[in-house]
Amino acid sequence: MKKESMYVPDIALVIAGTFLMAFSISNILEPMELVTGGASGIGIIVKQYTQHWLPFIPEGIPLWFTTLCLNIPLFGLAYFIRGHSFFRRTLLGVGFLTLFLGVMPQLNIITEDTILNIVFGGLIEGCGLGLVFRAMSSTGGSDLVA
Repeated sequence: MKKESMYVPDIALVIAGTFLMAFSISNILEPMELVTGGASGIGIIVKQYTQHWLPFIPEGIPLWFTTLCLNIPLFGLAYFIRGHSFFRRTLLGVGFLTLFLGVMPQLNIITEDTILNIVFGGLIEGCGLGLVFRAMSSTGGSDLVA
């Protein structure tokens, strides 16, 4: 069954899912220098390399900015291939993920065990992405293309 419009439960799923994804990326994966797939993974790589290459930006190019810039060209593709409804849903998903990546506080929750961090980071991010997909939406990047 194809959903045509976005209802409040769908919006809540997208918000909760993108929050979980941003939490996992900002507090577990990125501090451990672990790379996720898609635009977020490229954003982590860009941030790590630009910390050393751009002395006038000591923290590197922000993860949220790179993720947003990589998703902008994909929006046109989403609109023409999947239609207006999916485009709106994806715009909501990318918007909230970008917002949460930008404002998420850094918590010191990582452990010494790299495998444990990988498992928890992947589990939390996967649950968040599952919520977003449940709402028939996307967070951009490689899942937008898929």
